[in-house]
Amino acid sequence: MQWIKTIFNFYIDASIHVALAVYALIQVTCINYNIPFEENLSIAILLGVIVSYNFLKYAEGAEKYLIVKRKYTKIIQFFSFACAGGAVYFMMKLPLRTWVLLGILTFISALYMIPISKIGKNIRSLTGIKVFIVASVWALITVVLPVLDKRLEMTADLVVETVQRFLFVVAVMVPFEIRDLSRDAQNLKTIPQLLGVRKAKMFGILLMLLLYLFDFLKDEINIGEHLVLAFVTILVIVFVGLAKENQGKYYSAFWVEGIPIVWWLLLLFF
Repeated sequence: MQWIKTIFNFYIDASIHVALAVYALIQVTCINYNIPFEENLSIAILLGVIVSYNFLKYAEGAEKYLIVKRKYTKIIQFFSFACAGGAVYFMMKLPLRTWVLLGILTFISALYMIPISKIGKNIRSLTGIKVFIVASVWALITVVLPVLDKRLEMTADLVVETVQRFLFVVAVMVPFEIRDLSRDAQNLKTIPQLLGVRKAKMFGILLMLLLYLFDFLKDEINIGEHLVLAFVTILVIVFVGLAKENQGKYYSAFWVEGIPIVWWLLLLFF
């Protein structure tokens, strides 16, 4: 069954899984706030995430950020080019108001990945801010964009949802940062580097508890959605609590990254 493992590894390595996680969080917002499903936006974001994450993972080791040598990486590169074409196609169908925020987020993502010539660094490498930039972008993409796209009012509940999404992303990144502790440059000042592994876990757990409590600040609470959130909160806490530096290959890359997909599926069926 080697071919199954090959396909699965490509699914992870080509950033399809993380893209589905972002897609799932968009659907979580749409379900929770009865926002009509927008196919063009959802697919454009899914394909765009594949492109941006693959660029982030593979461009740094490529000549002029483009020329890769390994056959496997070339396959991922061609796949990314196809996704980029698809993303542009679906983005062309989006209204101007959505383009404005997408443009801002794309610019931030570019600064995150590509070094600024005068300082020779991208914002990803700046001390202590990587996780918060990623969380901010994910929160804006998965909560604010669907609202803006449908010309809906940014209510107080949606503001709370945006903050919750930010806390969620920071918390689920803790296992990734613990995994990468020995590989990350010390100047990055990631959460485990600053706090140590044990306190980093406690920090992630605290964020999830705050996320859950923030749900009670909303004017309208759906019992089913709230129970699903409670389950997701417990799930994240368990994965954060069990995270370790020498974790299995798929612990963060598949299981932790897949929590948003579980969240979406639970809302669909319950």
